[in-house]
Amino acid sequence: MLNSFETEVKDSFKAFWEKNLPDNKDDAGVDTKGLEDGIKEFKWAVKKNPILIIREYDIEGEEYNEEHSRIDMQEFTYMNIFENIKSKATHSCTHCLGATKKIIKEFFDYIDCNHDGNISAENLYWGMSNMKDLPYKKTTTTMTNDFILNTMEHSAAALDEIDFQFGMLLGMYERVISKDGISEINLNSMKVARRGVEEGGGGPGFRRLKK
Repeated sequence: MLNSFETEVKDSFKAFWEKNLPDNKDDAGVDTKGLEDGIKEFKWAVKKNPILIIREYDIEGEEYNEEHSRIDMQEFTYMNIFENIKSKATHSCTHCLGATKKIIKEFFDYIDCNHDGNISAENLYWGMSNMKDLPYKKTTTTMTNDFILNTMEHSAAALDEIDFQFGMLLGMYERVISKDGISEINLNSMKVARRGVEEGGGGPGFRRLKK
């Protein structure tokens, strides 16, 4: 999953960046033209004005104007996750983390053992307890409860497939992406832990997601 996420984050950002205005091709961010042309070409369901997207996701707080405002990889990736989840992106879109979402869906289907379209903390606990080669030697109820409570949109104490996708994508995003791009150190340490080479470590520790 991490390999897929890393590849898709880099490819999607580059695909949009290549559509920037010519004068912005030397900059490390995606501008309004890159967003507008990319959303259209890659069949995103996002209807929001590109200028409004940059205003919403530009966490660095640069000055806004149509030609020179832009979002970096960190900001673009959060936008990619949130806007495509919110607009219920279809399989026809590209550069919308589709391959990673497919892997997450397989995981969701495995956890959803009674096939009701929702998973609880108990479902997640027992599902993960029966998996092999997890980076953490012991899955705890605290870990699974925290993930469900910090990710669920309503007070249902369960996640549907969309909420689960959002939580998983944000969890990877928070760990490996900064304003300087993808942290190879954090990414590699997660991959090593996933292969069961390192000992120790705490739980996933998802922060409360701001929607």
